[in-house]
Amino acid sequence: MIVAVESNFVLELTFRQEEAIECERIMELASSGGVQLVIPACSLFEPFETLARRRIQRDQILNALNRELRELARTQAYAGLAETSKSVTRALAESGELHAAALESVMWKIAGLSTVIPLTGETMRKALGYQLVYPLSAQDNIVLASIDDYFSSENGAHKVFANKNRKDFSSPVVEGHLRQYRCRVIGSFADTRRYIEHAISA
Repeated sequence: MIVAVESNFVLELTFRQEEAIECERIMELASSGGVQLVIPACSLFEPFETLARRRIQRDQILNALNRELRELARTQAYAGLAETSKSVTRALAESGELHAAALESVMWKIAGLSTVIPLTGETMRKALGYQLVYPLSAQDNIVLASIDDYFSSENGAHKVFANKNRKDFSSPVVEGHLRQYRCRVIGSFADTRRYIEHAISA
């Protein structure tokens, strides 16, 4: 079975979100040879952009919080507030480094376990054409075109496209497109893990 994932798979593992354990289990299945994990190259770029955007937002929040704390500390009733809030400001400051280290670790693991679908000129041309057909963002159309490229050359194998973008990728038109490759679209990593384990044990 071939299991294609996208950037949310990386983000779940990096930020330890609610389905991180499910993603780890899918990676264990890939490591044991139970499934073949594939990911579009473009889905490896987006997590770095997300991390950079969150760092900027976090720095803005931290700067605003520090300014407010300094102002409040000028009032006698809140004189000790800056000291008691140090754990909060420290956590905000350190979280960026922790997430950067986590992303690097996740990338090493995924690179070692998965097949990365290259982003080619043909893929980009296909994605641009998809914008006229599918109700997806430009980034998601590139993901779809990448998966289409890979699946079209893998005849016979059962395929799954696991994602967390249920609103877009789970639309009937996208599901219908991927069905030609015997591909099932699943908008949850927990549901994907259950589906894979059931298929393997059947």
